[in-house]
Amino acid sequence: MQTEKLSLVYNWASQLTSETIGRQLYDKNEAPKFYETRFFKLLCWKIRNTPHALIAVSGLQGSGKTRILLELQKDFPKSIYCKWSRNWLKEALTWDSTRMIYTKYVQGEGEGIYDELSAKEKNKLINKYAVRSMEFEDFPFFAMEKIVGKSQCNEFKREAAMQVFEGSDLILLDMPDYNKYTPSLMNLDFDELQRFWGSLTGSKAKFVIAFQKELIMRNPHFFIGKLDLMDLEPLSTQELIEAYNICTGDTELFSQEALTLLAQLSRGIFRRFKKYIRSTIEGTMEENLKANREASIPLTPEHVNKAITEKVLSADLELELCDVFKEKEKRTQAIGLLNQLRVSSPLNQKEAAKFLSLSEATTGKLINKLLAYRYIERKRGEGAEWIISLC
Repeated sequence: MQTEKLSLVYNWASQLTSETIGRQLYDKNEAPKFYETRFFKLLCWKIRNTPHALIAVSGLQGSGKTRILLELQKDFPKSIYCKWSRNWLKEALTWDSTRMIYTKYVQGEGEGIYDELSAKEKNKLINKYAVRSMEFEDFPFFAMEKIVGKSQCNEFKREAAMQVFEGSDLILLDMPDYNKYTPSLMNLDFDELQRFWGSLTGSKAKFVIAFQKELIMRNPHFFIGKLDLMDLEPLSTQELIEAYNICTGDTELFSQEALTLLAQLSRGIFRRFKKYIRSTIEGTMEENLKANREASIPLTPEHVNKAITEKVLSADLELELCDVFKEKEKRTQAIGLLNQLRVSSPLNQKEAAKFLSLSEATTGKLINKLLAYRYIERKRGEGAEWIISLC
């Protein structure tokens, strides 16, 4: 029974992204349970109550942007989800609705052309495509496309896709992930997005566009200024725990202290929370196999700290803080402070400065930056001193 609990939660924690879950499970309503945050409920309300909405969901990698779009698609029946790229038409043509419209366009145009041909010309086409009947409907579809012509077919493809978009109430666009080496690609994608949006201004369709928060900080595109920007903040420790309880239905595998520690170490990023849960279970199973014993639950903070070492935390933080602190020295100081808060929280600002061997003024600037990105929280202690702790 205990091993079964480990397996069930491990399976859930291994599905780190919506892409790994698989679209077919969403289509069958068999995707893992979804935790509806206050953010998600507010977003739904805004969509329903904003005419011609043009909303942007901005969040850090792993904060659940794609899952939000897929859940919106379930809540709004006449909506379309699209993984955005400059070649958006290619994806649109994989949809059954677009293919059906395109097929009708080609068949109608092709039949008209075929009817106008002489008997001799028709015989040439019949022989060329090995068609046994004189009827146009018996031609293979690729032959119909050849008769219509490449240029006209391309026009029909675009018209079919635009008809599908214009007929929807809500268009959900998932922007690609970018890094500091691909700002030009991001700008090209946003240029095409603005053109696409402009071509649909006569439609009543509403837009929700999801993209990385990091890219806005790094290289904001002027089109972003047109959007109603909603910042997807990291989840609180309590929200991550509630999400775990709702999504897994488990109350026994982790002690409350262990689950709280996992949530705190994850710093509000749901994907990282699942990754750390998986790592803790893996570490526990490895120990049990070495000792040739059954799993013992609940798992405790000791299990968590063995799996989620300072090296693991520092590696995740180093990557995450690249956009917050450009200088490596500042990142190292921030990582050191966050790791110290993990083992001895809370600290007053004077203690933090002493630990970092920095002046209180310099430490204050570092703390203010971490506060702005919700890595830590600060409140007044006794004697009006500032007390900091992990969020």
